[in-house]
Amino acid sequence: MPQTDNSIYSSSDGVLFNHNRTTLVEYPCGKLGGYVVPNSVTSLEDFAFDSCISLTSITIPNGISRMGHDVFYYCTALTNVTIPDSVTNIGTGTFIGCLNLTSVIIPNGVTSIGLGTFSECSNLTSVIIPNSVSRIGDGAFLYCTALTNITIPNSVTSIEDYAFADTSLTSVTIPNSVTNIGNFPFLGCTNLIAINVETNDPAYSSVSGVLFNQSQTTLIAYPEGKVGSYSIPNSVTSIGYDAFEGCTSLTSITIPSSVTNIGSYAFGGCNSLTSVYFQGNTPEPDLSAFPGNVTAYYLPGTTGWDSTFDGIPTALWTLPYPLILNNGLGVRSNQFGFTISWATNLPVVVEAAIDLGNPIWSPVATNTLSGGTFYFSDPLWTKYPSRFYQVRSQ
Repeated sequence: MPQTDNSIYSSSDGVLFNHNRTTLVEYPCGKLGGYVVPNSVTSLEDFAFDSCISLTSITIPNGISRMGHDVFYYCTALTNVTIPDSVTNIGTGTFIGCLNLTSVIIPNGVTSIGLGTFSECSNLTSVIIPNSVSRIGDGAFLYCTALTNITIPNSVTSIEDYAFADTSLTSVTIPNSVTNIGNFPFLGCTNLIAINVETNDPAYSSVSGVLFNQSQTTLIAYPEGKVGSYSIPNSVTSIGYDAFEGCTSLTSITIPSSVTNIGSYAFGGCNSLTSVYFQGNTPEPDLSAFPGNVTAYYLPGTTGWDSTFDGIPTALWTLPYPLILNNGLGVRSNQFGFTISWATNLPVVVEAAIDLGNPIWSPVATNTLSGGTFYFSDPLWTKYPSRFYQVRSQ
């Protein structure tokens, strides 16, 4: 213990401080129960309560402005902490491994929740984030396995890598203030069924709980808790790196012809995924986009297919019903038309009507799908204010 005339350090009740007791330097880990930090203290030093496994509660005075990094590192018995409004900075890993911490109210002065601040707080069920916070750092709530809901305020502009990974969130709403989302912020959230984005966000959007960039050309993240099959929207041209990582309840997926790139490990860990249906030509996959238990199905008339694709087997996709392909839909050479895909060598009939309320269907074309596809065009389309089409087998 420092002598009373030490010019650098002092102590009180066995706790080490700087000389004038404005900084708490180190708390002895053998002390039991709770502790009230003296009012003279304005700063808690890095690792001040490191591994104090018998500390059950802490009272921090309102004069504290700085809490250094890893201050309460693995204080596993700590159940209760009140952070005063005077605190403006919560350092990296401040409460990491506080396994019995159940609730936290972050004060209004805090602008950033740092790297791993509450990581491994496995019993944390309630967190209130104030409107002053603009950044939720890497792994801020990583492995907070009891955390089922969170409200992200409109002040937040950045949600960084693994911010909420391996939590028990069931849904999350990203405010329209967010302009940066890092890698895998919700990885391992197996209960998550919806990632929603508020309207007018300048960088991101969502459709049916799936996260996209604002223009919906890149699928960024699919919630791991969604069950069953999924059809990717036709606006999408790129499936992001690890976009479906860990989606163990995804059983099949339909990829439109608009998709030209599939990121590495996009479907990693999708153990229930058995079928991937491609509506267009082969896209460009990065390394190991698919798990090994998947079959890739492709339509007749599409190109680039071989016996395998990205290391998985392929098979011809024989539809039980005709499919109108988007890549052929519209006006071409002054005639409206579309491409029909169905079973190879199947004779089909295209019929037209002008009124769906009381339709009279008339055949306008017959063709055999020698390559599994047939491009139909209607030379008379301009003669009608509206015209409707249906396709049937002959």
